[in-house]
Amino acid sequence: METDGDGRVTSLELGYWDDVLWEPVGNGLSGSIPPELGNLARLSSLRLYGHEDRNSEARADSAPVLTGPIPEALASLDNLEWLDLGRNELTGPIPSWLGGLTNLRGLRLGGNALTGSIPDELSDLTRLESLSLWGHSWTGGGPPPAWLGTLTNLRSLDLGGHLFTGGIPDWLLNLSNLRNLYLWGNDLTGPIPAWLGSLTGLRRLWLSDNALTGPIPSALSALDDLRELGLGGNPLTGGTIPDWLATLDNLEELSLWGNQLTGAIPSSLAALDQLVHLNLSGNQLTGTIPGSLAAVDQLERLYLGGNQLSGTLPSVLVSLAGLERLHLDDNQFSGPIPSWLGSLDNLEYLYLHDNPLTGPFPGSLTVLSLEGFSLDICVPPLYVAWVETIDYFRGTVCGALPHMPGIVGPRGAGARGPGVRAGAPAFTRP
Repeated sequence: METDGDGRVTSLELGYWDDVLWEPVGNGLSGSIPPELGNLARLSSLRLYGHEDRNSEARADSAPVLTGPIPEALASLDNLEWLDLGRNELTGPIPSWLGGLTNLRGLRLGGNALTGSIPDELSDLTRLESLSLWGHSWTGGGPPPAWLGTLTNLRSLDLGGHLFTGGIPDWLLNLSNLRNLYLWGNDLTGPIPAWLGSLTGLRRLWLSDNALTGPIPSALSALDDLRELGLGGNPLTGGTIPDWLATLDNLEELSLWGNQLTGAIPSSLAALDQLVHLNLSGNQLTGTIPGSLAAVDQLERLYLGGNQLSGTLPSVLVSLAGLERLHLDDNQFSGPIPSWLGSLDNLEYLYLHDNPLTGPFPGSLTVLSLEGFSLDICVPPLYVAWVETIDYFRGTVCGALPHMPGIVGPRGAGARGPGVRAGAPAFTRP
Protein backbone atom coordinates (compact mmCIF):
# COMPACT_ATOMS: atom_id res chain seq x y z
CA MET A 1 0.00 0.00 0.00
CA GLU A 2 1.22 3.50 -0.84
CA THR A 3 -0.05 6.87 0.39
CA ASP A 4 0.46 10.49 -0.63
CA GLY A 5 1.65 13.38 1.52
CA ASP A 6 -1.82 13.73 3.03
CA GLY A 7 -1.93 10.09 4.07
CA ARG A 8 -4.47 9.22 1.34
CA VAL A 9 -4.11 5.76 -0.23
CA THR A 10 -2.85 5.99 -3.81
CA SER A 11 -1.88 2.40 -4.49
CA LEU A 12 -3.28 -0.90 -3.22
CA GLU A 13 -1.42 -3.86 -4.69
CA LEU A 14 -2.33 -7.11 -2.94
CA GLY A 15 -1.82 -9.27 -6.02
CA TYR A 16 -0.48 -8.43 -9.46
CA TRP A 17 1.21 -9.64 -12.60
CA ASP A 18 4.89 -8.71 -12.55
CA ASP A 19 5.75 -7.46 -16.03
CA VAL A 20 9.47 -7.52 -15.27
CA LEU A 21 9.76 -11.05 -13.88
CA TRP A 22 6.82 -12.15 -16.08
CA GLU A 23 5.20 -14.06 -13.28
CA PRO A 24 2.19 -13.60 -10.98
CA VAL A 25 2.03 -12.60 -7.35
CA GLY A 26 -1.29 -13.80 -5.92
CA ASN A 27 -3.43 -11.98 -3.37
CA GLY A 28 -4.54 -14.89 -1.15
CA LEU A 29 -7.91 -13.15 -0.60
CA SER A 30 -11.43 -14.58 -0.59
CA GLY A 31 -14.94 -13.14 -0.56
CA SER A 32 -16.28 -10.24 -2.59
CA ILE A 33 -14.54 -6.99 -3.53
CA PRO A 34 -15.47 -4.44 -0.84
CA PRO A 35 -17.47 -1.55 -2.36
CA GLU A 36 -15.81 0.71 0.22
CA LEU A 37 -12.75 0.72 -2.05
CA GLY A 38 -14.70 3.25 -4.11
CA ASN A 39 -14.12 5.78 -1.33
CA LEU A 40 -10.37 5.87 -2.00
CA ALA A 41 -10.66 8.91 -4.25
CA ARG A 42 -6.92 9.26 -4.92
CA LEU A 43 -6.36 5.63 -5.77
CA SER A 44 -4.33 5.25 -8.97
CA SER A 45 -3.52 1.53 -8.78
CA LEU A 46 -5.77 -1.29 -7.58
CA ARG A 47 -4.30 -4.74 -8.10
CA LEU A 48 -6.09 -7.75 -6.65
CA TYR A 49 -4.71 -10.44 -8.97
CA GLY A 50 -5.86 -13.85 -7.82
CA HIS A 51 -4.17 -17.15 -7.18
CA GLU A 52 -0.62 -17.23 -8.47
CA ASP A 53 -1.26 -20.40 -10.47
CA ARG A 54 -4.98 -20.83 -10.98
CA ASN A 55 -4.49 -23.70 -13.43
CA SER A 56 -1.71 -25.59 -11.74
CA GLU A 57 -2.18 -29.35 -11.39
CA ALA A 58 -1.15 -28.91 -7.78
CA ARG A 59 -3.55 -26.08 -6.94
CA ALA A 60 -5.84 -26.96 -4.07
CA ASP A 61 -9.55 -26.55 -4.76
CA SER A 62 -9.78 -24.50 -1.60
CA ALA A 63 -7.30 -21.86 -2.79
CA PRO A 64 -8.76 -18.46 -1.88
CA VAL A 65 -10.09 -16.26 -4.68
CA LEU A 66 -12.35 -13.23 -4.97
CA THR A 67 -15.94 -13.90 -6.02
CA GLY A 68 -19.09 -12.02 -6.94
CA PRO A 69 -19.56 -9.11 -9.37
CA ILE A 70 -17.24 -6.15 -9.89
CA PRO A 71 -18.83 -3.52 -7.62
CA GLU A 72 -20.14 -0.37 -9.31
CA ALA A 73 -18.71 1.66 -6.43
CA LEU A 74 -15.35 1.46 -8.23
CA ALA A 75 -16.80 3.74 -10.94
CA SER A 76 -15.98 6.72 -8.73
CA LEU A 77 -12.22 6.07 -8.88
CA ASP A 78 -11.53 8.78 -11.47
CA ASN A 79 -7.76 8.73 -10.85
CA LEU A 80 -7.39 5.01 -11.41
CA GLU A 81 -4.66 4.10 -13.89
CA TRP A 82 -4.25 0.37 -13.20
CA LEU A 83 -7.03 -2.09 -12.39
CA ASP A 84 -5.98 -5.73 -12.13
CA LEU A 85 -8.63 -8.21 -10.98
CA GLY A 86 -7.39 -11.17 -13.04
CA ARG A 87 -7.46 -14.85 -12.07
CA ASN A 88 -10.20 -14.77 -9.52
CA GLU A 89 -13.74 -16.13 -9.83
CA LEU A 90 -15.61 -12.89 -10.40
CA THR A 91 -19.02 -13.26 -12.05
CA GLY A 92 -21.50 -11.16 -13.97
CA PRO A 93 -20.88 -9.00 -17.04
CA ILE A 94 -17.91 -6.78 -17.74
CA PRO A 95 -19.33 -3.47 -16.45
CA SER A 96 -19.93 -0.80 -19.09
CA TRP A 97 -19.08 1.89 -16.51
CA LEU A 98 -15.43 0.86 -16.77
CA GLY A 99 -15.40 2.97 -19.95
CA GLY A 100 -15.73 6.05 -17.75
CA LEU A 101 -12.39 5.43 -16.06
CA THR A 102 -10.60 7.24 -18.86
CA ASN A 103 -7.25 7.46 -17.05
CA LEU A 104 -6.85 3.71 -17.14
CA ARG A 105 -3.60 2.49 -18.67
CA GLY A 106 -4.01 -1.11 -17.57
CA LEU A 107 -7.19 -3.21 -17.32
CA ARG A 108 -6.82 -6.89 -16.52
CA LEU A 109 -9.92 -8.99 -15.97
CA GLY A 110 -8.75 -12.26 -17.55
CA GLY A 111 -9.25 -15.62 -15.92
CA ASN A 112 -12.55 -14.93 -14.17
CA ALA A 113 -16.06 -16.29 -14.77
CA LEU A 114 -17.39 -13.12 -16.38
CA THR A 115 -20.09 -13.45 -19.03
CA GLY A 116 -21.66 -11.43 -21.81
CA SER A 117 -20.02 -9.34 -24.50
CA ILE A 118 -17.16 -6.86 -24.31
CA PRO A 119 -18.93 -3.52 -23.83
CA ASP A 120 -18.38 -0.91 -26.53
CA GLU A 121 -17.87 1.70 -23.81
CA LEU A 122 -14.34 0.35 -23.32
CA SER A 123 -13.47 2.06 -26.61
CA ASP A 124 -13.25 5.29 -24.61
CA LEU A 125 -10.18 3.97 -22.76
CA THR A 126 -7.79 5.49 -25.28
CA ARG A 127 -4.85 5.57 -22.84
CA LEU A 128 -4.88 1.78 -22.38
CA GLU A 129 -1.51 0.09 -22.70
CA SER A 130 -2.54 -3.34 -21.38
CA LEU A 131 -5.90 -5.05 -21.86
CA SER A 132 -6.42 -8.62 -20.63
CA LEU A 133 -9.87 -10.18 -21.04
CA TRP A 134 -8.87 -13.79 -21.61
CA GLY A 135 -11.01 -16.74 -20.74
CA HIS A 136 -14.39 -15.23 -19.90
CA SER A 137 -17.57 -16.70 -21.37
CA TRP A 138 -18.28 -14.26 -24.15
CA THR A 139 -21.69 -14.87 -25.72
CA GLY A 140 -21.71 -12.38 -28.57
CA GLY A 141 -20.26 -14.58 -31.30
CA GLY A 142 -18.48 -13.29 -34.38
CA PRO A 143 -15.13 -11.52 -34.61
CA PRO A 144 -13.49 -9.46 -31.87
CA PRO A 145 -14.84 -5.89 -31.80
CA ALA A 146 -13.18 -3.67 -34.43
CA TRP A 147 -13.01 -0.66 -32.08
CA LEU A 148 -10.10 -2.41 -30.33
CA GLY A 149 -8.05 -1.22 -33.30
CA THR A 150 -8.51 2.37 -32.14
CA LEU A 151 -6.67 1.74 -28.85
CA THR A 152 -3.34 2.61 -30.44
CA ASN A 153 -1.40 2.83 -27.17
CA LEU A 154 -1.89 -0.88 -26.50
CA ARG A 155 1.30 -2.79 -25.79
CA SER A 156 -0.38 -5.97 -24.56
CA LEU A 157 -3.70 -7.43 -25.77
CA ASP A 158 -5.06 -10.75 -24.50
CA LEU A 159 -8.34 -12.01 -25.97
CA GLY A 160 -7.62 -15.71 -25.46
CA GLY A 161 -10.36 -18.23 -24.82
CA HIS A 162 -13.32 -16.22 -26.17
CA LEU A 163 -14.30 -18.47 -29.10
CA PHE A 164 -14.17 -15.53 -31.49
CA THR A 165 -14.71 -16.50 -35.12
CA GLY A 166 -13.52 -15.23 -38.50
CA GLY A 167 -10.00 -14.47 -39.60
CA ILE A 168 -7.27 -12.73 -37.67
CA PRO A 169 -8.54 -9.12 -37.85
CA ASP A 170 -6.54 -6.65 -39.92
CA TRP A 171 -7.27 -3.78 -37.51
CA LEU A 172 -4.34 -5.20 -35.53
CA LEU A 173 -2.16 -3.34 -38.04
CA ASN A 174 -3.17 -0.12 -36.28
CA LEU A 175 -1.60 -1.34 -33.03
CA SER A 176 2.02 -0.65 -33.92
CA ASN A 177 3.06 -0.48 -30.25
CA LEU A 178 2.03 -4.08 -29.52
CA ARG A 179 4.53 -6.20 -27.64
CA ASN A 180 2.24 -9.05 -26.58
CA LEU A 181 -0.66 -10.48 -28.62
CA TYR A 182 -2.70 -13.40 -27.31
CA LEU A 183 -5.49 -14.81 -29.49
CA TRP A 184 -5.22 -18.44 -28.31
CA GLY A 185 -8.28 -20.61 -27.67
CA ASN A 186 -10.68 -19.04 -30.17
CA ASP A 187 -12.28 -20.39 -33.36
CA LEU A 188 -10.32 -18.19 -35.73
CA THR A 189 -9.99 -19.55 -39.26
CA GLY A 190 -8.06 -18.89 -42.44
CA PRO A 191 -4.31 -18.44 -42.88
CA ILE A 192 -1.88 -16.73 -40.55
CA PRO A 193 -1.59 -13.37 -42.32
CA ALA A 194 1.83 -12.30 -43.58
CA TRP A 195 1.15 -8.74 -42.41
CA LEU A 196 1.70 -9.86 -38.79
CA GLY A 197 5.36 -9.63 -39.70
CA SER A 198 5.01 -5.84 -39.85
CA LEU A 199 4.28 -5.69 -36.09
CA THR A 200 8.01 -5.75 -35.49
CA GLY A 201 7.79 -4.85 -31.79
CA LEU A 202 6.08 -8.14 -30.93
CA ARG A 203 7.73 -10.16 -28.20
CA ARG A 204 4.96 -12.69 -27.55
CA LEU A 205 2.59 -14.02 -30.21
CA TRP A 206 0.13 -16.73 -29.23
CA LEU A 207 -2.31 -18.02 -31.87
CA SER A 208 -2.57 -21.57 -30.53
CA ASP A 209 -5.74 -23.65 -30.30
CA ASN A 210 -7.67 -22.10 -33.18
CA ALA A 211 -8.61 -23.46 -36.62
CA LEU A 212 -5.95 -21.63 -38.63
CA THR A 213 -4.75 -23.30 -41.82
CA GLY A 214 -1.99 -23.07 -44.37
CA PRO A 215 1.77 -22.71 -43.85
CA ILE A 216 3.65 -20.70 -41.26
CA PRO A 217 4.37 -17.51 -43.23
CA SER A 218 8.04 -16.64 -43.69
CA ALA A 219 7.13 -12.97 -43.11
CA LEU A 220 7.18 -13.77 -39.38
CA SER A 221 10.96 -13.95 -39.67
CA ALA A 222 10.90 -10.13 -39.43
CA LEU A 223 9.83 -10.43 -35.78
CA ASP A 224 13.41 -10.53 -34.58
CA ASP A 225 12.53 -9.41 -31.04
CA LEU A 226 10.12 -12.32 -30.55
CA ARG A 227 10.48 -14.21 -27.25
CA GLU A 228 7.47 -16.55 -27.50
CA LEU A 229 5.76 -18.00 -30.57
CA GLY A 230 2.72 -20.23 -30.01
CA LEU A 231 1.06 -21.72 -33.08
CA GLY A 232 0.05 -25.11 -31.66
CA GLY A 233 -3.34 -26.76 -32.00
CA ASN A 234 -4.11 -25.52 -35.50
CA PRO A 235 -4.39 -27.68 -38.61
CA LEU A 236 -1.42 -25.88 -40.15
CA THR A 237 0.05 -27.51 -43.20
CA GLY A 238 2.88 -26.65 -45.51
CA GLY A 239 5.24 -29.54 -44.90
CA THR A 240 8.28 -29.30 -42.70
CA ILE A 241 9.24 -27.02 -39.84
CA PRO A 242 10.70 -23.99 -41.64
CA ASP A 243 14.43 -23.36 -41.24
CA TRP A 244 13.91 -19.60 -41.00
CA LEU A 245 12.58 -20.09 -37.44
CA ALA A 246 16.23 -20.43 -36.45
CA THR A 247 16.73 -16.74 -37.28
CA LEU A 248 14.44 -15.75 -34.38
CA ASP A 249 17.41 -15.98 -32.06
CA ASN A 250 15.69 -14.30 -29.10
CA LEU A 251 13.06 -17.06 -28.86
CA GLU A 252 12.59 -18.54 -25.42
CA GLU A 253 9.49 -20.58 -26.24
CA LEU A 254 8.48 -22.22 -29.51
CA SER A 255 5.20 -24.14 -29.50
CA LEU A 256 4.11 -25.92 -32.69
CA TRP A 257 2.21 -28.84 -31.11
CA GLY A 258 -0.79 -30.51 -32.73
CA ASN A 259 -0.37 -29.35 -36.32
CA GLN A 260 0.24 -31.40 -39.44
CA LEU A 261 3.96 -30.75 -39.76
CA THR A 262 6.06 -33.46 -41.40
CA GLY A 263 9.68 -34.29 -42.03
CA ALA A 264 12.63 -34.18 -39.66
CA ILE A 265 13.29 -31.90 -36.72
CA PRO A 266 15.61 -29.36 -38.38
CA SER A 267 19.12 -29.27 -36.95
CA SER A 268 19.03 -25.50 -37.52
CA LEU A 269 16.96 -25.15 -34.33
CA ALA A 270 20.26 -25.48 -32.48
CA ALA A 271 20.79 -21.79 -33.26
CA LEU A 272 18.00 -20.92 -30.80
CA ASP A 273 20.35 -20.89 -27.84
CA GLN A 274 17.93 -18.90 -25.64
CA LEU A 275 15.17 -21.49 -26.01
CA VAL A 276 13.68 -22.69 -22.72
CA HIS A 277 10.51 -24.46 -23.96
CA LEU A 278 10.24 -26.41 -27.23
CA ASN A 279 6.95 -28.15 -28.01
CA LEU A 280 6.75 -30.12 -31.27
CA SER A 281 4.38 -32.82 -29.99
CA GLY A 282 1.42 -34.21 -31.90
CA ASN A 283 2.71 -33.72 -35.42
CA GLN A 284 3.90 -36.20 -38.04
CA LEU A 285 7.62 -35.68 -37.60
CA THR A 286 9.99 -38.47 -38.62
CA GLY A 287 13.68 -39.29 -38.31
CA THR A 288 15.80 -39.09 -35.20
CA ILE A 289 16.32 -36.48 -32.51
CA PRO A 290 19.11 -34.32 -33.97
CA GLY A 291 22.23 -34.31 -31.81
CA SER A 292 22.52 -30.59 -32.49
CA LEU A 293 19.71 -29.99 -29.97
CA ALA A 294 22.36 -30.45 -27.29
CA ALA A 295 23.52 -26.92 -28.13
CA VAL A 296 20.20 -25.53 -26.86
CA ASP A 297 21.51 -25.87 -23.33
CA GLN A 298 18.93 -23.56 -21.73
CA LEU A 299 16.11 -26.03 -22.45
CA GLU A 300 13.88 -26.84 -19.51
CA ARG A 301 10.93 -28.41 -21.33
CA LEU A 302 11.15 -30.59 -24.43
CA TYR A 303 7.93 -32.06 -25.83
CA LEU A 304 8.31 -34.47 -28.75
CA GLY A 305 5.49 -36.93 -27.97
CA GLY A 306 2.97 -38.12 -30.52
CA ASN A 307 5.17 -38.11 -33.60
CA GLN A 308 6.85 -40.84 -35.66
CA LEU A 309 10.38 -40.28 -34.42
CA SER A 310 12.69 -43.28 -34.32
CA GLY A 311 16.18 -44.44 -33.45
CA THR A 312 17.80 -44.59 -30.06
CA LEU A 313 17.72 -41.76 -27.55
CA PRO A 314 20.88 -39.75 -28.30
CA SER A 315 23.32 -39.48 -25.40
CA VAL A 316 24.13 -35.87 -26.36
CA LEU A 317 20.89 -34.90 -24.60
CA VAL A 318 22.71 -35.48 -21.32
CA SER A 319 24.17 -32.00 -21.80
CA LEU A 320 20.68 -30.50 -21.29
CA ALA A 321 21.36 -30.30 -17.57
CA GLY A 322 18.46 -27.94 -16.84
CA LEU A 323 15.80 -30.19 -18.38
CA GLU A 324 12.69 -30.46 -16.18
CA ARG A 325 10.20 -32.09 -18.57
CA LEU A 326 11.05 -34.61 -21.27
CA HIS A 327 8.09 -36.01 -23.24
CA LEU A 328 9.08 -38.67 -25.77
CA ASP A 329 5.95 -40.83 -25.55
CA ASP A 330 4.04 -42.29 -28.52
CA ASN A 331 6.88 -42.48 -31.01
CA GLN A 332 8.98 -45.29 -32.47
CA PHE A 333 12.12 -44.96 -30.36
CA SER A 334 13.93 -48.26 -29.88
CA GLY A 335 16.83 -49.76 -27.99
CA PRO A 336 17.40 -49.83 -24.25
CA ILE A 337 16.25 -47.06 -21.93
CA PRO A 338 19.58 -45.26 -21.43
CA SER A 339 21.12 -45.01 -17.97
CA TRP A 340 22.34 -41.46 -18.68
CA LEU A 341 18.78 -40.21 -18.14
CA GLY A 342 19.56 -40.51 -14.44
CA SER A 343 22.15 -37.74 -14.86
CA LEU A 344 19.42 -35.19 -15.64
CA ASP A 345 19.00 -34.37 -11.98
CA ASN A 346 16.56 -31.48 -12.56
CA LEU A 347 14.11 -33.78 -14.35
CA GLU A 348 10.58 -33.77 -12.90
CA TYR A 349 8.55 -35.41 -15.70
CA LEU A 350 9.80 -38.20 -17.96
CA TYR A 351 7.31 -39.84 -20.34
CA LEU A 352 8.54 -42.78 -22.42
CA HIS A 353 5.43 -44.92 -22.90
CA ASP A 354 4.19 -46.23 -26.27
CA ASN A 355 7.67 -46.76 -27.69
CA PRO A 356 9.36 -50.10 -28.48
CA LEU A 357 12.06 -49.40 -25.90
CA THR A 358 13.61 -52.37 -24.15
CA GLY A 359 14.96 -53.22 -20.73
CA PRO A 360 16.49 -53.71 -18.39
CA PHE A 361 15.17 -50.87 -16.28
CA PRO A 362 18.12 -48.59 -15.47
CA GLY A 363 18.44 -48.23 -11.71
CA SER A 364 20.14 -44.88 -12.27
CA LEU A 365 16.68 -43.35 -12.77
CA THR A 366 15.83 -43.89 -9.13
CA VAL A 367 18.06 -41.00 -8.07
CA LEU A 368 15.59 -38.65 -9.79
CA SER A 369 12.85 -36.92 -7.79
CA LEU A 370 10.19 -37.39 -10.44
CA GLU A 371 6.63 -36.09 -10.23
CA GLY A 372 5.53 -37.82 -13.45
CA PHE A 373 6.94 -40.96 -15.08
CA SER A 374 5.71 -43.41 -17.71
CA LEU A 375 7.24 -46.40 -19.47
CA ASP A 376 6.20 -49.75 -20.90
CA ILE A 377 8.78 -52.07 -19.35
CA CYS A 378 8.25 -53.10 -15.75
CA VAL A 379 10.12 -51.63 -12.82
CA PRO A 380 11.86 -54.22 -10.58
CA PRO A 381 10.27 -54.68 -7.13
CA LEU A 382 13.52 -53.44 -5.63
CA TYR A 383 12.46 -49.92 -6.62
CA VAL A 384 8.81 -50.02 -5.53
CA ALA A 385 9.43 -47.50 -2.72
CA TRP A 386 10.77 -45.06 -5.31
CA VAL A 387 7.73 -45.62 -7.55
CA GLU A 388 5.44 -44.78 -4.65
CA THR A 389 7.01 -41.32 -4.39
CA ILE A 390 5.89 -40.43 -7.94
CA ASP A 391 2.62 -38.49 -8.15
CA TYR A 392 1.77 -39.46 -11.75
CA PHE A 393 3.01 -42.94 -12.66
CA ARG A 394 2.03 -45.02 -15.67
CA GLY A 395 3.63 -48.44 -15.72
CA THR A 396 3.98 -51.69 -13.77
CA VAL A 397 6.19 -53.14 -11.07
CA CYS A 398 7.49 -56.52 -12.19
CA GLY A 399 5.53 -59.44 -10.76
CA ALA A 400 4.29 -57.50 -7.75
CA LEU A 401 1.61 -55.00 -8.62
CA PRO A 402 -1.10 -54.84 -11.28
CA HIS A 403 -0.95 -52.28 -14.04
CA MET A 404 -1.02 -48.77 -12.61
CA PRO A 405 -2.27 -46.37 -15.30
CA GLY A 406 -1.73 -43.33 -13.12
CA ILE A 407 -2.16 -39.86 -14.55
CA VAL A 408 0.19 -38.87 -17.31
CA GLY A 409 -1.46 -35.54 -18.09
CA PRO A 410 -2.05 -33.94 -21.48
CA ARG A 411 0.63 -34.13 -24.10
CA GLY A 412 2.53 -30.89 -23.96
CA ALA A 413 1.05 -29.86 -20.63
CA GLY A 414 2.64 -26.71 -19.41
CA ALA A 415 2.23 -24.99 -22.72
CA ARG A 416 0.49 -21.67 -22.71
CA GLY A 417 -3.09 -21.11 -22.01
CA PRO A 418 -3.81 -21.40 -18.50
CA GLY A 419 -6.49 -24.09 -18.50
CA VAL A 420 -6.51 -24.53 -22.26
CA ARG A 421 -6.91 -27.79 -24.12
CA ALA A 422 -4.24 -30.48 -24.18
CA GLY A 423 -0.90 -29.37 -25.53
CA ALA A 424 -1.62 -25.68 -25.45
CA PRO A 425 1.56 -23.08 -23.58
CA ALA A 426 2.11 -23.12 -20.09
CA PHE A 427 3.11 -20.21 -19.10
CA THR A 428 1.24 -18.29 -16.73
CA ARG A 429 -0.32 -15.47 -18.30
CA PRO A 430 -1.33 -12.10 -17.16
